[in-house]
Amino acid sequence: MAVKPKSLAPAVALSRKFFGAPPRYVRRLSVKWPGQLTYLGRAGSVSYVCDKQDGRVREWVHTFNKRGTAVLCAAPAPVGRSPYKNMLVILGNFRVTQNGIEG
Repeated sequence: MAVKPKSLAPAVALSRKFFGAPPRYVRRLSVKWPGQLTYLGRAGSVSYVCDKQDGRVREWVHTFNKRGTAVLCAAPAPVGRSPYKNMLVILGNFRVTQNGIEG
């Protein structure tokens, strides 16, 4: 898949590594980072639903190895045009690989 502009190439490469195939589509997003965050607690795990690697849709659950390295935060007010607040898993000592989320 030819990717333009080049700034999307790292995202496409990570998608290919994670899903085991080229992305179905590429979309540029304008992300607005909240000016303030409310700490909700330590993130012990994260789960997501996708059809990575083999095309079978299922839920994947990742439990973080080192408790306390990833934290769950929320924006106290909506960001951008969305009427909803954002929830983020940040910090963390993990990485995204062809094996999934590691760390």
